[in-house]
Amino acid sequence: MRMKENLQEENDDLKEENAKLKKQSRNQKQDELQRKLQKLEADNELLLRQLQESRRFVAEAEEKSREDMETCQKLAKILETYEKQVKDLKEQLEPTNVENIHQEYIKILTSNIRRYIDSQEEEEEEKEEKENEEQTSTLKNDNSHLEEFRNHVENLLKSLQVKCKSLESQLIEASNEKTQILNEKYEEIEKLIKNSEELSQEEIKKTGIIKELEAEIKDLIGSNDILLTELETYKNSSLQTISESNEDNMVLMETDLENARERIKELEGIIQTTKEQSEYQELINSFDELKIDLDRVTNERDLLKEKISNLEADNEDVKTKLENSEYQLSELKFSLEDLEATKIKIETLLQENKELKVQRMNYVDLNSEVHAIKERFLNEENLRHQLEIDLKALKEKLQNAKMTETSYKVQLDALNNEKLSLNQQRSHLENALQGSKDALEKYEKNYTELLQKYDAILLRCEELNRKLYEKENESLSIRDQLETVQKALEGGQELTNQLQKQLEELQIQNDHMAKELHVSMETQDHLRSHLVEYESTLQKNESIVQQSVPNEVKNTNNEEVQCKEEKLENNQDVHQEAIHLNISANEESYHELFKKYESMQQDYEDLQRKFQEKKFEIEIFQEEKQRIQKLQDENESLSQKLQISMQSQNDLEQSLESTKNSLVEYKQTLQDFQLNHDLVLKQCESKEQKLLEVKNNYEEQQNQLDLEPKENDKEAINKLEEQIRELTNSRAELISLVTVKHQESLRYHQEVQRLSELLTQETLKFQQLETKLVQVGQISDQIARKNQEIDQLNDENASLKEKCDILTEKLLEEQSKAQLPTDKEVTLSKQLERLQSHLVELQEHYTQELLQVEQKNAALQERLADLEQREKTSSNMYTSVSIRANQQVETLQNQLQLMTNQRDELLKKISEGEDLNTRQAVALANLQFVLEQFQKDKENDVLRATERIRRQINVEKQSQEELKNEIDTLKLQLEESKQGLQAASRLSDQLEMSKKQNMSLKEEVTQLQQRLSAAEKSLQDMTSQTDGKIDKSLIRSLIVGFLSSGNTNNWNKDQNQLLKLIATVLDFNQQDHKKVKLNTPQQISWLNSLFSTQPNMSQESLSQAFVKFLENESKPREVVSLLGTDASNENSKKPTPSASPSPIVLNEMVFPTFADFGQNRNSSSILKDVLKDNVNR
Repeated sequence: MRMKENLQEENDDLKEENAKLKKQSRNQKQDELQRKLQKLEADNELLLRQLQESRRFVAEAEEKSREDMETCQKLAKILETYEKQVKDLKEQLEPTNVENIHQEYIKILTSNIRRYIDSQEEEEEEKEEKENEEQTSTLKNDNSHLEEFRNHVENLLKSLQVKCKSLESQLIEASNEKTQILNEKYEEIEKLIKNSEELSQEEIKKTGIIKELEAEIKDLIGSNDILLTELETYKNSSLQTISESNEDNMVLMETDLENARERIKELEGIIQTTKEQSEYQELINSFDELKIDLDRVTNERDLLKEKISNLEADNEDVKTKLENSEYQLSELKFSLEDLEATKIKIETLLQENKELKVQRMNYVDLNSEVHAIKERFLNEENLRHQLEIDLKALKEKLQNAKMTETSYKVQLDALNNEKLSLNQQRSHLENALQGSKDALEKYEKNYTELLQKYDAILLRCEELNRKLYEKENESLSIRDQLETVQKALEGGQELTNQLQKQLEELQIQNDHMAKELHVSMETQDHLRSHLVEYESTLQKNESIVQQSVPNEVKNTNNEEVQCKEEKLENNQDVHQEAIHLNISANEESYHELFKKYESMQQDYEDLQRKFQEKKFEIEIFQEEKQRIQKLQDENESLSQKLQISMQSQNDLEQSLESTKNSLVEYKQTLQDFQLNHDLVLKQCESKEQKLLEVKNNYEEQQNQLDLEPKENDKEAINKLEEQIRELTNSRAELISLVTVKHQESLRYHQEVQRLSELLTQETLKFQQLETKLVQVGQISDQIARKNQEIDQLNDENASLKEKCDILTEKLLEEQSKAQLPTDKEVTLSKQLERLQSHLVELQEHYTQELLQVEQKNAALQERLADLEQREKTSSNMYTSVSIRANQQVETLQNQLQLMTNQRDELLKKISEGEDLNTRQAVALANLQFVLEQFQKDKENDVLRATERIRRQINVEKQSQEELKNEIDTLKLQLEESKQGLQAASRLSDQLEMSKKQNMSLKEEVTQLQQRLSAAEKSLQDMTSQTDGKIDKSLIRSLIVGFLSSGNTNNWNKDQNQLLKLIATVLDFNQQDHKKVKLNTPQQISWLNSLFSTQPNMSQESLSQAFVKFLENESKPREVVSLLGTDASNENSKKPTPSASPSPIVLNEMVFPTFADFGQNRNSSSILKDVLKDNVNR
């Protein structure tokens, strides 16, 4: 039986170890899978975060670009509004000063402008300074303001130069910042592209990891199936776990197992009745635990499914978010505005919450007072019971009543003092109200004065607007004239070209005439040589005639010769005269041509001089135009300051109205307070009368008590108790009223202080407004001065117009003589028209942006008005009014700061726009000179530009194709990630299946564990019942004596086994082992062991003999005195055994084994060792 139990225990131990190992392996694998899934989820989350960050970055970049566009539009709108304002001011402006002073102002301005812009020589500056000094000396008699004006103009010019330099530096810095920002954005985009590539690589790696996990899960499923099959085999054959070395011994032990099974059945029959209930309860508990585990597992499964679905949804949302991000940005802007409104509401709610908390604290205080009153009431009830018991206590109460009377008197004195203090406070409040009324009257007077000043300023502003409008119209007309002058100058250039051509033709003609003169001179020389030869021939002929002819013939011949000579002389004279005439005619024509050439050169020089003068005048006019624009800008800034002052006045009006309303409410509260105070006084007087009546009644009752017998004491006591109750109630009411009124008076005092502070603040604001009004008056004076300057400039413009008209007339006369314009001039005119149209488009764009900015400002003002109305309507309590007023002041201050910052930014941008306009004007002037040079290079530039654009288009196409390829790769990556998620979902399903299988196996294991625990409990119960019946020391001494006295040489194998078992069970010492000779080596050979006699083997086995021996020894004996004190003590600590004797069953205690074995060993292991020793031997 014992061997069977040991074998079963070993089988159970092996099963437990197997189950533990399986659980550990499963848990490890599940933990690893969960860790891997968590890592994958974390990686996916990181990827999503990185994608979101990249999207946010792109969205921020887009927002910045949009904001830049919006700021440009705002600037354009602001410029449009300013231009409109300038036009309105020009319409409203009218001439106000005398023409002489106006001309003098213009001279001062022109002199200063030429001094600081043209940078002339020092001598001219000295001359101009002398002229200015003479002018100023003459003007001092007429008007003393001219010197101040001149100084002011000089300061303005200096400040303008400084501002121009600072603005140029700011423009350079802004351009550098823009380039830096663009470079940073490009770098960030490149980083994002690299991150996207890295993420794609990480996703590929993760897909590989998921596949590996799937393979591992398949392996785990296979191993799980193998384990299930092993468990089934264990169930079918519970004794197959024994090693192959013990199969031979199993045949011998089958009979023992059958007996042990029968014994176990008997024991189970005995124990089943006691165990069924406990097993049932344990099953219920385990069932509940299993349900909890099931719920937990199902929840985990649902969570995993939800996570997987969320991941899939997130992957789908990534695509939708990429498309809807632009739409969400616009919605976010509106939501931000709503959030700001909600923030304000939340702040108000928080303040109201604070007030409610204060009220709650007051309520808690009141509750504590009520509890105190209740406690007092209970104490008074106890006192009443004591009064009913003893009359002595009544006397003590009477004494206490006297004490209360004195306290009441003290309280009445205190109430009177409080009444006096309240009257004083009332008088102070009335004085404060009178002072506030006086201050209000002063405010109203000042307000009316301010309104009058404001109306006067408005009238001035309207006049200035009219004047500005007229001036702007004049500037437009001047612009048109300038354009005509420019056209005329272009015509003049054409005339100069034509004149140059004519001069070249005249030079050619002159050269031709010079050649003709040279030819005529040569002919003259030739004729003279002929005449000399003719005279020589004549002389020869005369000499010959004189020699050959007689005298008469000589005479006749002489006469003939003379006649011929005369004829020849006449012919020579005629010929010479004709030659001289030709020469003189040629010389005259040459002189006339030379004179024409000189006159043409002079005309050309005059035209060049006129052209340069006109150019110089145009430059001066442009500079004056720039100055006019600057003055217009200053006027616009002044108008803005006026608008700001008007807004501040409106704010002050609103604040005054709010203070009036608060004062009215304060008056009403004071009236209510006075009424309440009167009521309190009346109540106090009534309570005083009641107290006097109570005193009188009390004294009368005392007298009656002294006179009447004791039988009437009870009635008097009851009456007195009722009166005491009434007194206590009235006292409590008075205390509560006094505390409430005291708190109200404190609140009113605080409100009075707050209102006085508000009045001081409003006085300060009023003083600030007065200073602002003075500044506005100064600004209006400055505007008037600027208008005068504008009038002077307009007069100068008129004079320039006249000059331009004269020049235009001259140019038209010259153009009538000139030829038609060339192709170059036509192209130039087209380009000028194109540039003008471009400028007009830019102006329109800026005006549209300015209009949009004005609309936004109007919307913001409407929102502010709505907020102010809401705040006015939400003023229900006094404390909330003050808090909200402070909030309004803070918000308005913040808004003013924002508006001032926006104004400064707009002014900067306007100045930048003005600089751009000036630069564009200069560029136009330069273009007029450089257009001729650019015409030749223009065609080449166009070709180059077209080629460059084509290259850019090709590059952009390539970039688009690359982007498409990247999109395709990203789509493939998303599909792969989806596939990975699907694989993860499959893995999760497989995990759920494995978890279910594990749960089923756990249930089986728990059932087996319950059975084991039940068997262990039964064994423990049995061993606890049988413990203490065996006296180990007695049995040990008997067996040692028996064996030591017997024959020690004839020990067989079974006796050695017996000795070992006895030694292990009875805890033999080393001395006992020596006595029994267990440690001595046996010299018996294996043949002796085989052929040794075994008389008891045929009848019964070793285990049966040992069990019988133990049963015989464990029977109860009559000898009780032999038991030691230690055993009795041990038995007293243990539970009492049952009455029915039962055989000893060895419990699972720790047996001390041989020297080779450890101490922490159970009975099954000991038996195994003994059997192994037997087999080995």
